[in-house]
Amino acid sequence: LTKAECQQMPPLFGGHLHKSFSTETALEPKGCFRMHATGDYYFNAHASGSTRNGRTPFCKLAYNIEYIVGDDGAGQCPLGTDGMSETECRGLPKWFGGSLHSPFVIGRANYPRGCIRWNGRFAYNMDPEGAAHLG
Repeated sequence: LTKAECQQMPPLFGGHLHKSFSTETALEPKGCFRMHATGDYYFNAHASGSTRNGRTPFCKLAYNIEYIVGDDGAGQCPLGTDGMSETECRGLPKWFGGSLHSPFVIGRANYPRGCIRWNGRFAYNMDPEGAAHLG
């Protein structure tokens, strides 16, 4: 992750940015990481960094993901695509604007299963079946 992307992790995964967010040391993981004990995020600009217990690196996949918006009212993703994970869905306001619904995780049989958007808000429907729903 870039430094700017790392700064976006607390709203997605919990925790907060440490007041000394930027560091450059060989004693910590390279790039974006979170300290277990405090939940603090750091960005280490060191060229290699190192492993360290109690630290979790935050990463992204090395390929581009293309998001596809399904048809309005459809009950599932278009043929040839996969539904998103809850974590992926939480990140969509960054790419498409809008906000997260409160509560974010819902269980409604009358809405499509998985990541949905209505009225500019994203939610993740955990209902095992879900259904088509216009709007």
